Amino acid sequence: MLKILIAPDKFKGTLSAMQVAEAIRDGLAAGFGPEMPAEFHLLPIADGGEGTTETLCNILNANVLELPAQDALGRPCQGAAGLAGELGILEVAAAAGMWRIAAEERDPWKSSTFGVGLMLRELEVRGARRILAGLGGSATNDAGLGMAAAVGFRFIDKAGRQVLPLPQNWDSIVAVARPEKPLLVEVTVLCDVTNPLLGPKGASHVYGPQKGVKDPGFIDKAMERVTDLVVKCLGSDYRGKPGAGAAGGLGYGFLTFTNAHLVEGFRTIAELTHLEDAVAEADLVITGEGRIDTQTFSGKGPSGIASLAVRLGKPVHLFCGLLGADLAASDLDPAIRSELATWSGIHPLVGEGVTSHEALADSARVLRRRASQLAKVLRSHRAI
Repeated sequence: MLKILIAPDKFKGTLSAMQVAEAIRDGLAAGFGPEMPAEFHLLPIADGGEGTTETLCNILNANVLELPAQDALGRPCQGAAGLAGELGILEVAAAAGMWRIAAEERDPWKSSTFGVGLMLRELEVRGARRILAGLGGSATNDAGLGMAAAVGFRFIDKAGRQVLPLPQNWDSIVAVARPEKPLLVEVTVLCDVTNPLLGPKGASHVYGPQKGVKDPGFIDKAMERVTDLVVKCLGSDYRGKPGAGAAGGLGYGFLTFTNAHLVEGFRTIAELTHLEDAVAEADLVITGEGRIDTQTFSGKGPSGIASLAVRLGKPVHLFCGLLGADLAASDLDPAIRSELATWSGIHPLVGEGVTSHEALADSARVLRRRASQLAKVLRSHRAI
């Protein structure tokens, strides 16, 4: 019997990773029919971004919790997290996620990661001694100072008053003081980007515009000034460390205010899921994500799975909502072009009579149809 591993990431905004895996399985099964029985292994994955909590809770059989938090604009909300014994699980998007903020509300000068810090503290209260935190999908660009305030760091103005360290308040801060009750948990951050905090490759320039930053250079300078003060008061300077610029500088915030370790998100989750063993046992590997473009090759899960499948001699097909036009560019990075050539097929939902509107409105149905089409081709050619 044909053994098929289905290990996709989420289709952002439409389907969770598990929903993607289920739709692909159903479509393949329908397309293969009784003539080609198959055994399916569903292994939804994440790389530290949105969907990480759900994936890790499934892997580790953790209890799913709803914790008191705040969104990026300071409004009360409940953030999903997990607890498996003394291991806490969270993703920053549960509190400070872009998905919580309407496009017209996005204002990085007024946005904060305070809610992330509230969730850290609450996990500690509930018994966590270690925390796995996934970065990605944040609506903030505050260098993690809001999170720091929530776990007890004090940001003080000239009058000796405590100030909430929103970016719009940074100029008023003259001192930073450590918490009276420090966070007593070991934090490991899943992070697959390598950007520093500041400069042209930093948080404000690279990720700021999608969060509403209109002048990246201006807020970058403001961030440099306030973090100069943090370095002066606390002593450590992690601004140039790879990953410091992740999630609007929250990578820096975790390093500075929680003494966190930054690790590769996909590699860590691959180890927890015993992914290599699952690929080795499969005859066919299926993965994918909402959009496949050049960014897919920057440490994201589907690229990692595809590379692993190729290394182990397994055919690999990728599904996506949309295929980025940048992959067809004449100046495409030769390394990406070579990697693409090793994949058995890419199957976008958009195209062949399916509009982007239709693909977004009924992603599961369209995905099942695309998977069924692939199965029929494989069945007719016996090409696995």
